[in-house]
Amino acid sequence: MEFRILGPLEVVENGASLPLGGPRQRALLTLLLLRANEPVSTERLIDELWGAEAPSSGPTAVQNQIARLRKVLGPDRVQTRQSGYAIRVEQGELDLDRFVLLVTSAETAAAEQRSALLTEADGLWRGTALTGLPDAPFVAPESARLEALRLAAVEDRIDADLELGRHADLIAELSSLAARYPLQERLRGQLMLALYRSGRQAEALDVYRETRRLLADELGLEPSQSLRDLERAILAQDPVLDPPPRQAKRAIAAPAAVTAPAHAQPAPAKASDKGNDKAASSKVKVYDFSGDTIEGDLIRPEGTTVDARDFAKHASLIRIRTNFIPEIIKSAEDL
Repeated sequence: MEFRILGPLEVVENGASLPLGGPRQRALLTLLLLRANEPVSTERLIDELWGAEAPSSGPTAVQNQIARLRKVLGPDRVQTRQSGYAIRVEQGELDLDRFVLLVTSAETAAAEQRSALLTEADGLWRGTALTGLPDAPFVAPESARLEALRLAAVEDRIDADLELGRHADLIAELSSLAARYPLQERLRGQLMLALYRSGRQAEALDVYRETRRLLADELGLEPSQSLRDLERAILAQDPVLDPPPRQAKRAIAAPAAVTAPAHAQPAPAKASDKGNDKAASSKVKVYDFSGDTIEGDLIRPEGTTVDARDFAKHASLIRIRTNFIPEIIKSAEDL
């Protein structure tokens, strides 16, 4: 059996979609799938399904909907747990679980495989999450949460493609995404970088000016420091922005079995003494906003110290010999 919520709700068994009943029953199933294998109390089900309009017979109404679900899915799928219910979902049966596993697997993969894994993850989506459900209290916030996860995965895949030198291929996609999410600075920065690397410096700067105007008009804000740093680097034609050698796309199979930690955050890097070599070449680890890390070589003249949080101001002293996207730099420490 396959459960799909990354788009309209659908349950498929032996290649055929199962009839899932009316809107309230579909909403109940979706709510249970969002917390698959975890008990959801009857009280919470009532609140999430009806909100302030909950009927006085709420517990009975939930029991009736559960009974109908069991007729469709089988008696052992929806289990009574403590003071509520849980739906039993096996590994790989829920599209959301597969999406999260692919995204987690991509976090530690090399750029080419990371791009392939994240492309596969995005391919699981069949439209906007949770479409076709009634206006239950949980639908809008959960749909927004899932869409944010999807957008973050798309941005991570674009980072990988930029690292692989595919900037020219990304411009049309990034232009569309930037129009759809006009205040998403990470997308705007990626578009600026793709344009600049494609020899379109003036257009990259136009994107910055448009972003600055939108942020001022809509939010009364200036662009982030990282986006301003990127604009300055483009104006200076800083070599740190130069594209890496282009690598052609090719299909890469996902790992046969992956044990993924539950959204583990990377531990902070610890500084260590590298000596006082005049060449001053050492490894650097850069953390981006998504939690990914990029490693490369840091070069600095003897006796020079650099605060990576103010990276762009020292661009003449630092060159990271790997892909570097200034708009997502958060911190860096010598290893």
